[in-house]
Amino acid sequence: ALGSTLDFADLNGLSDIVDTADGISFRYFGSECALSLIGEHQVKNAITAIAAVFRLRQQGYDIPEPALREGLHRAFIPARFERVSKTPPFIVDGGHNVQCIEAAAAALLRYYPNKRHIILCGVMADKDVGGMLDLLAPIADDFVATTPDNPRALPAADLAEMMKARSVKAS
Repeated sequence: ALGSTLDFADLNGLSDIVDTADGISFRYFGSECALSLIGEHQVKNAITAIAAVFRLRQQGYDIPEPALREGLHRAFIPARFERVSKTPPFIVDGGHNVQCIEAAAAALLRYYPNKRHIILCGVMADKDVGGMLDLLAPIADDFVATTPDNPRALPAADLAEMMKARSVKAS
């Protein structure tokens, strides 16, 4: 209505994806890109950012290619599948809905398939706790419940009981 256009990132330009626990590299319409972020969903986020830069360039903004590449490589989202220790692997993820937990669970299985998964978890009672636990239960070898410092927090004892109901060792 206001003369705006809606653009979508073109997935057909994506190729040569190399996805590891140390980062992701790929080509987008022949241009090499590298991300420090991990998780296959980050590639789609990156090409969305690239599409936005392409559109801005069409509108006259001077955004040099090295700046775009550096921005992609330096992008960092604290506590979003953030590896805070390599040995042993210790991942922090502040996902708070089913979609975030689904991405984190998939990334754990992808990058650490033969590792023991000990999940330390605290949640808000007003979230889809059951849906999140349904995703974590199949990958959790052990589960440690905690109570976040928040008035909306689900007590750790209740969270542990919910995991035990899913046949997961929980404390």
